[in-house]
Amino acid sequence: MGSAGFRPSDSCYDCGQTTSVPTKKHKRDKESEIQHLSIVLTPEMLYWVLEWRGKFDVSWARLGEIEVQDFRRSPDYELMPDTGIDIFGFVRGGRERVSGFIGLGEGGEADRLMATVGDAGKKAGGVWKE
Repeated sequence: MGSAGFRPSDSCYDCGQTTSVPTKKHKRDKESEIQHLSIVLTPEMLYWVLEWRGKFDVSWARLGEIEVQDFRRSPDYELMPDTGIDIFGFVRGGRERVSGFIGLGEGGEADRLMATVGDAGKKAGGVWKE
């Protein structure tokens, strides 16, 4: 197979994986509610894959076509306190701008990944709302 210009050293800025476990006491089967999220960040793209109940949901966005911010700064945070990245823009090659949420943990690696997404977005012509 010929080379398509792929260079691992500069093709991926960052990646991460999280596992989300529900905390609400009324959930009877917490095991089926566990979600795994994988994120890959390249100089031009953000990819995220959610695995839940044995199904995979793959999403992507060009960094230059989205606005990202820390969800804790979003007006929706008061309704649903959570941590992660709030996205607004063209996702999955769509023709209309949509809102999205990428759940992350709190502090440490999650904050570092969020800052890396913001920096990459700015470099690609997108908006990082600080």
